[in-house]
This record gives sequence, structure tokens and C-alpha cells, in this order.
Amino acid sequence: MTPLPQFPLARFLFLSAFGDASAIQWHEFGEVAFAAARAADKPVLLDIGAVWCHWCHVMDRESYDDPEVAAIVNEHYIAVKVDRDERPYRQPLSDRSSSLTGQADGR
Repeated sequence: MTPLPQFPLARFLFLSAFGDASAIQWHEFGEVAFAAARAADKPVLLDIGAVWCHWCHVMDRESYDDPEVAAIVNEHYIAVKVDRDERPYRQPLSDRSSSLTGQADGR
């Protein structure tokens, strides 16, 4: 499978901070990423964050920067980052997930 582009046109600071520097192959939210997940028969790991969100950066540093975690994510998922500032209408996804898991969403 051809690798997906990683944030080639990221307009927001949060997304532009990722790409080649990250061990995880993050992809921008969109049909290209979802089509790749269907084609590879992999679930999507959806990460919603923002440049101003402290806990988003903690998660990146303490989990996603770990080489073992990155290897598992890259092998078993299509990892998609959503910038909360760019796509605020995606916030209900995070709210529903938080209510199901009992976890706060970082606000």
C-alpha cells in the first residue's frame, strides 16, 4: 500500500507539528485516510487535539513518542489526527467517546 501523505498542507500549528518528526504515521482527517483504513482492513485511531491543549501534548510525549507504542499503532491502525481548532464540529465525537469511557477530554 502506498503511504499516505502526512499533513502536506497543514494550516494549523497543531497538525504542522507532526509529520516526519513523529514515529507514528499520522494522517489528516479525511476520506483519503478512511479509504486507506478500509483498504487495509484496519481500524482508525482518532486523536483529537489542539496546540493549546496541555493533555494533548502530554499524551503525545508520554505515549505516542514511545517507539513500542508507535510500532503497534503503525502496524494495526490508520492513525488520524484532528485539529480541534480546524475542525471544531468533530468535538462531539470526543465528547461521546469521553462519556462512554468515563475519561475527561482535556478541556
